[in-house]
Amino acid sequence: VNIVATLADSSGVIEDWVPHQWFRRCTLDFTVATHFGKDYNLQNTLDMRRDKEREIAHKAVQGWMDAIDYVFKHTYLAPIMQDRYPFKFNRSVAEFYSCKKAVVQYSEKIINERMAELKAGATPKTNVLDKLLDMHKGDLTWNLVTFILAGSASASATMEWFVYLMCANKDIQSAARA
Repeated sequence: VNIVATLADSSGVIEDWVPHQWFRRCTLDFTVATHFGKDYNLQNTLDMRRDKEREIAHKAVQGWMDAIDYVFKHTYLAPIMQDRYPFKFNRSVAEFYSCKKAVVQYSEKIINERMAELKAGATPKTNVLDKLLDMHKGDLTWNLVTFILAGSASASATMEWFVYLMCANKDIQSAARA
């Protein structure tokens, strides 16, 4: 509720709120926190901590999710849809490969930073990254990318359906408030 209030203007009206995007930011925030141990507070646009880094993370994942929608809609082309001619000219395919590269680079950066911290004597944390650091680096990177993308997409869809069904069923709302 406090986060939604930050989206309001001075009169208390929220004009530009897209629940789908906001839920995706929320779920991405807690999946990044539990998997990488990074707290970006993505859903609060007024929080300026690590502003540049969190926008890079959000844009990479958001771009990936938008581009993957295109790929799923054109599944019959997926086996041949490569990052080369003629598909390079398709904006959605080019964005998919660009975001894929950004997500992998971002994940590798976080993995390298954490490995350096642990070598310097940092205490292991209870996040997924620290538990999987013994894996081969390529496997570790793709496991974390998969966890984050799958986790943020499915959790946000679940939250959206929950809110929709609560709004559509007044009797259930009443029972929940009782």
